[in-house]
Amino acid sequence: MTVPLAGSAQDVGDSAEEANGAYGFADFDMPKRFWQLPLHPDSQEIMRFVATDTVYTPNRVSQGASDSATHFQNEMQRIHAKQLYQNLLVWIDDILVYSKDAHAFVGALRQFFKTCRLHRIKLSVSKSCLGRKEIRWCDRVFSGVGIRHYRGVASAVVSGNSGCSPAVLVW
Repeated sequence: MTVPLAGSAQDVGDSAEEANGAYGFADFDMPKRFWQLPLHPDSQEIMRFVATDTVYTPNRVSQGASDSATHFQNEMQRIHAKQLYQNLLVWIDDILVYSKDAHAFVGALRQFFKTCRLHRIKLSVSKSCLGRKEIRWCDRVFSGVGIRHYRGVASAVVSGNSGCSPAVLVW
């Protein structure tokens, strides 16, 4: 029997259109993704696991647990609900902030950082970039003139310069 899962992740292609023609972009990545979310005390006991001779009880959401990615996506959408689809998109742990003009872009970044601070969300400095006119996010290239698919991986595979086979491509 299949049980429907409450909650869903948006189609990046559909939601990406919200950022079409934006003035500026910022991309953020969250280190240790799932470990940043606390696990409700009622769920900690059922998530216990044994390793060698020790029983561990996690107090954070475990990556790889059933539906943990969907739970994480839903929590990120809940946390960023004020900005979601207005000037922010979320895909698991990748966050795109955008706006139609410079003043609104600074305001969107301020709101984003305020929300992250409020919810104790940590961001990776080395995997984040601010104030770009063009940015690659979720295998799409966003710019002020539109959105297109990023073909860098496909081109490298076709030319034989990637070190991987065409089997790794999933479109």
